[in-house]
Amino acid sequence: MIYNIRVCLLGVCAVTLLVSASAAQVTISGGAYMSGGVTTSGSGTSSGSWSDNFRKTTLAVGQVTKDEFGLDHFQTGGVAVLISDGRNRFFIATAKHVFDNPSEHWAPESLQFRGWKDEQTSRYRDFGARIVLRQNGKNLFTASSDFDLAVIPATEELLTRIELDGHKVAVLQPTDFADAKTTYDGEDVVVLGFPALVGEEYQQRALMRSGIVAWTDSSGPTNHEFLIDARIFPGNSGGPVFSTPAGVNRDASISTGRVVKLLGLVSKTVNAKPDVAFGIRLPENGLVIGAAGVGIIEPAQELIKLMDKAESEQQ
Repeated sequence: MIYNIRVCLLGVCAVTLLVSASAAQVTISGGAYMSGGVTTSGSGTSSGSWSDNFRKTTLAVGQVTKDEFGLDHFQTGGVAVLISDGRNRFFIATAKHVFDNPSEHWAPESLQFRGWKDEQTSRYRDFGARIVLRQNGKNLFTASSDFDLAVIPATEELLTRIELDGHKVAVLQPTDFADAKTTYDGEDVVVLGFPALVGEEYQQRALMRSGIVAWTDSSGPTNHEFLIDARIFPGNSGGPVFSTPAGVNRDASISTGRVVKLLGLVSKTVNAKPDVAFGIRLPENGLVIGAAGVGIIEPAQELIKLMDKAESEQQ
């Protein structure tokens, strides 16, 4: 256990995230325009594992910082995913506090983004695509007023960096988002992210961790935050939470070859405070990061509303 540690990554301090596989591969032309689209299916969708297509929708978010020797390098501090409204627009989606967190005086003008093609590229040589978040005092991203979520239009530079063969990109569309029927207590999930505690050596590629949905709001699981039982640490913020291609169904049956859905994005972890239960107390001012093993997740369905809001703001 870790006591009295303050970890700050992209606006978060001491708080700290598709099988048949169906991450759509969408043809791009002229930047953020899409036409057609190929949905992959079956377990043989890549030369690697079933999760590869979903990793390709996941982005590392960071800044250019100095290492202990004074050398510039890309430092990961959060996660984002590439999504589309299904109507010709691509967006980057993440936790709102990655872009803006007044309580920590965090309001960067821009951030750097690296994708799946950068896994074999040194973060000392390639800092990723720069995305401007603010211009002339105006936010270029669209934030939710109810959830810890934000979206910003994807740039041509970013789309080019993560392009697949044939001018396609792996992207999550509204049909890939979980609904109330596919979000339930006890559902098996996986989380992708770049937790800082593993060290930069293992942050070249998104780390996958497993868990289950621990709690949903009975009045509507896709209209409220929900909880997952999984170890979430600083660096997971904004990361995707996916259902699994095999596991326990809502009716307690077990199946394989299920369509994987995006349930939501990681907001933060539930940290242990000094008083944790009757008769149990941590040292004064103590805090155990992620000790509860519970992560707070923002629902994916809210991203649909955010994309609509972003488009109306830009008209």
